[in-house]
Amino acid sequence: MFLVLSVVNVSAVLLFIMRRRYNDWYILSTVLVLMFMLCWDVHILANEPASYIYMSRKRTPEYFFNEGEKMIEDKRYAEALELYLQAARMGHVDAQYKVGYMYQCGQGVARDHVSAAYWYEKAAEQGDCDSQYKLAYCYKQGVGREQNYAMAIYWFKRASEQGDEISMCEIGVCYVNGLGVEQDYSEAIKWFLPAANSGFALAQFNLGVCYSKCDVGLRNYAKAAEWYRKAAMQGYRNAEYNLGMCYSKGEGVKQSYVEAVKWYELAAQQNDNRAENSLGVCYEYGRGVVQSDKTAFYWYERAANHNNITAEYNIGHCYYIGCGVEQDYGKAAEWFEKSAKHGNKDAQFYYGYCNEYGQGVEQNYDEAVRWYRCAAENDVADAEYNLGRCYYLGHGVKQDSAKGKNLFMEAARHGHKEAQEYLKGCSIN
Repeated sequence: MFLVLSVVNVSAVLLFIMRRRYNDWYILSTVLVLMFMLCWDVHILANEPASYIYMSRKRTPEYFFNEGEKMIEDKRYAEALELYLQAARMGHVDAQYKVGYMYQCGQGVARDHVSAAYWYEKAAEQGDCDSQYKLAYCYKQGVGREQNYAMAIYWFKRASEQGDEISMCEIGVCYVNGLGVEQDYSEAIKWFLPAANSGFALAQFNLGVCYSKCDVGLRNYAKAAEWYRKAAMQGYRNAEYNLGMCYSKGEGVKQSYVEAVKWYELAAQQNDNRAENSLGVCYEYGRGVVQSDKTAFYWYERAANHNNITAEYNIGHCYYIGCGVEQDYGKAAEWFEKSAKHGNKDAQFYYGYCNEYGQGVEQNYDEAVRWYRCAAENDVADAEYNLGRCYYLGHGVKQDSAKGKNLFMEAARHGHKEAQEYLKGCSIN
């Protein structure tokens, strides 16, 4: 409209010039028309500036992207997505990443991993590092793309070429676990090392794991402890816990429960449930601290509240023997059952034992056999012996001396003394 009005104005001016030879009344009328049209233009500009800007502005990808950013600031996610999409379809790489992210998170739209991967790929192909990592992750996890470790490694490598440290770590993890490549700790170390040397805590931790668990020829506990320490000094809680374990076992460092407790406490401050459980063990047995059953129970309970299944078993054991709390077979059985159902083999044995002898629960040979069998499958010698005894005596199962003897042999092989005595010709207790 602005263009049309301008043309009309110019035309009127030309008309005025061409006809200036005519009389005064025509000149006056022409001036009045020009003034009217000028006033009209001013009126339009004063009252509808947005429409003029809107009509005259060139619609660039950058414009749509910036408008989308404004919508994000106002938390108008659906509108932001529409604007990002317009920019993304015009090839704007940052908009393509943003659209992928919004589909991934379900921000302003229903979550759609396939669409997320589609837009990540568009941006990745233009060299966007974050999108390359995201697309690689889609292939690795089989989210939005069919799982394909080779494609995951391809895109992780593309991102790594741009210095993306987490992508370097992901490639290292693939080599550690043999995902899409042959398992190769040496190659894994090569990928972890550049990121670790740049101070990336995750890479430093992963190097520690490699050196502590890799093939015997490469295994180096001192290097493992060194890299754990570097990551731990940055507050990386997994490294703090692992360094505590190094001191507890004397692997790569001089054995010291005091140092172990120091690192466990730092990890526990970040709610690491393994460190909390380990602190419980230290206090129960007086390792590096003054022995305290009550403090041990405190740490076991805290770890259990953070879903540590070993701590669940330890709480059950505390109630069973009265360590830091009053002895209570009922509560012991509850915790043994909880931990047993989460897969703790020692808890499976003890819950079976509670059922066999009616400790904290009604006596139930069927349940006893069930849980002994679970623990025996995990090579718990006590469970193998007790399950063998159930077969020998016909408790909860059909009496079968041959099966009983086979289980005694398994228990004896795992060091169970009573089973060994039975096999020498002693009676069953």
